[in-house]
Amino acid sequence: MKKIASSTSQNANLVQYADAASSLFSNMITPASILCGAIIPLCFGSGIDYNGPASESKFEKFLRKIFPFVSTASMASLLVAITCSSVAVNQLTENKPAFAASVWDLLQRDYALAWAAVNSHFVFGMLGFMWLVGSKAYFMGGGPAAFGLALSGLTAMVSIVNRGVAIGGGKDSQRFGASIIGLVQSYLGLLWNHARHSCGPLEYVAVALFVGYVIGFSQHVLKQVFG
Repeated sequence: MKKIASSTSQNANLVQYADAASSLFSNMITPASILCGAIIPLCFGSGIDYNGPASESKFEKFLRKIFPFVSTASMASLLVAITCSSVAVNQLTENKPAFAASVWDLLQRDYALAWAAVNSHFVFGMLGFMWLVGSKAYFMGGGPAAFGLALSGLTAMVSIVNRGVAIGGGKDSQRFGASIIGLVQSYLGLLWNHARHSCGPLEYVAVALFVGYVIGFSQHVLKQVFG
């Protein structure tokens, strides 16, 4: 009888948190969409000339050469965040998950990879967007002062995100880490586990293309700037 009573008491503490989890994912879609939409006119609508004057500094060359990569990577990262969020919202709506003790427990149990991916890719896209703003302002005549202001905003964003990640669900066991680094480490760990057990062929192709492009473009930029 005691075991039955204990089991009943535990079940009574479990609640359906599908709507709360869906709201968390939905909250990420709008800001990610706004940033993604802003990148199009900022980078692809006007952009920065890839080849500048021969007299410019190595730093200016670096800003020019890396601009296309940061533009593409930031937009792709934000689109991944939007896609993961949208799919998660649909799943939570169409197939109600089992009851959980908290929304964090639900996310950790059923949507750990998706939630880590959404947060990581949104942060990547947000920081990349700020870098693009600074780069664009630099070549619009703002120079180091304008770029410094953008870096100031970027640093403040990192600090805010670090505090948010550290707080997490309110306990040390209910967070992805103590900072952005911890968040990314958790995401990569979850991604690695997923790759080992249930990764599809298109996901392998996506990773291969990303790694190949990053290596190739990095070599190209280094050659252009320092070669």
